[in-house]
Amino acid sequence: MVEFSKIVERWYETKQHLKLSTLSTYYQMCFTSIVPFFKDKEVTNEEIQRYVLYLTHEKNSSQKTVQDYMILLGSILKWGAKEGLCKEVILDIDYPTVLKFRKKKSSFLNVRESRKLRKYLVNNLYPDSYISRQRLVILIALDTGMRVGEIIGLKFEDIDYINQQIQIRRTAGRISKTNQNSRCMFYVRTPKTRASKRLVFPSNDVLNRIREMERFVKENNITGDYADFIFHSKRNPNKMMSARGLNIVLKKILIELKLPHLSIHKLRHSFASTCLASNIDVKTASSLLGHSSPKMTLGIYTHTSLEQKKKAIKQLDKIFQ
Repeated sequence: MVEFSKIVERWYETKQHLKLSTLSTYYQMCFTSIVPFFKDKEVTNEEIQRYVLYLTHEKNSSQKTVQDYMILLGSILKWGAKEGLCKEVILDIDYPTVLKFRKKKSSFLNVRESRKLRKYLVNNLYPDSYISRQRLVILIALDTGMRVGEIIGLKFEDIDYINQQIQIRRTAGRISKTNQNSRCMFYVRTPKTRASKRLVFPSNDVLNRIREMERFVKENNITGDYADFIFHSKRNPNKMMSARGLNIVLKKILIELKLPHLSIHKLRHSFASTCLASNIDVKTASSLLGHSSPKMTLGIYTHTSLEQKKKAIKQLDKIFQ
């Protein structure tokens, strides 16, 4: 039988046709966690169970993260057995009870919390400050439901001040290395799906701040590979702004405002929840979010707040009285 680390390397080589962001994720999972843990031991269900406990207790991983690792590990082992590189292992894992009862982080902000965050962001935006540009990205995510990559991929030419709209034409960002010799890379590509190429309608606060930034860029003659992008990196128009940096800024703001901790992507969920709480029909909300169908929107954002549930019951009471 072939050493496990070699099996992982060969499996990874078969995935080079995938997009870079997926490759980067696989690389990080395989070569910074799976291979260092198993090394070249025989991978048995007993060893896999130990790995689950390691992820749970030592790495404090969520249930979803542990399951993602199990899916990936299962795929590698299945491929290895098919290629005759290792024995077939049918995963038979008991997930620790702690995973089932671990308190989940909030998945979105309610309308009151979104309003509080929005007020802070609007009052702390300045065209010549990098952290203000990061705050503006957060505000756009909260105001429009755009994906982080879609915001980072915006150019000044995508902004229509007259019709007060933004045209989403591309997505951009950074990805970690995909092999030992590569470094962090920047990418610009077409949006996730055909439905992702859409118009969104930001607030006047967002449009006014972008206009100020555009004026600042022109007056200071800023040039570079990404200078025509609104959100390039700190003092360096040759680099992209990173989602990691945005999450650090957001975390500090949420702590200061005593709001639930969540990632910038979850602001997209907050926007969707605000739409549904405001009685915006699902088809319109789906279009604004760039989903391929309203069914997808309903499948993802089925949560309702306690306030909405109470309001619905009161409406029923009125009908029956």
